[in-house]
Amino acid sequence: MLSPELSLPDFARSQLRPGEIVRWAGRPDVLNFTFQRSWRPVGIGLVWCAIVFAGVPMSDFTDTIGLLFRTAFAAVGLWFVLAPLREYWRATSTVYVVTTERAIIFNGLLRATTKSVFPGKMGPVEIALSKNGAGSVSFFTEMVGDGEGGKKPVSVGFIAIADPKGAEKALLAIQSAHLEKALRALRGPT
Repeated sequence: MLSPELSLPDFARSQLRPGEIVRWAGRPDVLNFTFQRSWRPVGIGLVWCAIVFAGVPMSDFTDTIGLLFRTAFAAVGLWFVLAPLREYWRATSTVYVVTTERAIIFNGLLRATTKSVFPGKMGPVEIALSKNGAGSVSFFTEMVGDGEGGKKPVSVGFIAIADPKGAEKALLAIQSAHLEKALRALRGPT
């Protein structure tokens, strides 16, 4: 866990609103994050590259159409095989923050992006722990395209963090504060 306020990178600190207090902050474990997000693409990429070279005599590479086809397959396969490098880079620029108002995922991969989830939009806080106490915390479900014209739910949260229990505690605290505030508003002035 980062010490709140002091260890936030400038791009993350500049996104905080006036009066917003950091309850928890952390970064993903780079190697764990990289493995969790890239082992499938590497497998797909190896299959694509194998399609290009498996059982194809070298003389077939002189055919222009065949060469273009194989080059395209090789490029796609290489893109997938290089997924660990992209995810490693993404992990080094990712910061997770829970403030008094929201949960935030900062990512500065190519350009700084910010994903904020406010307590009223959060779902149940789910935690997945490994044997060493590290793990992931999910708290929001986002609908994304499934490539076939439909949508599928994808969990959003803090991936591969050293202190998932601390993140869970902070997330539950802001959800509880939001609920109490909503209940007070329903009751009206007393």
